[in-house]
Amino acid sequence: MLARRVHAEPPYVMTGGVAHNIGAVHALSDALKSEVTTHKDSQLCGAIGAALLGLES
Repeated sequence: MLARRVHAEPPYVMTGGVAHNIGAVHALSDALKSEVTTHKDSQLCGAIGAALLGLES
């Protein structure tokens, strides 16, 4: 798992449309042995980040 290879530490946040899949969130939480936070608009995170980068250039 990538999180282990890069020595990631909590808190963990899951973004993207798959964050609406409660089974995927629970599976990741179980694998990390830690809570995984999501947001109701998680599918927009990439677009919001791209828009913010666009504003800077």
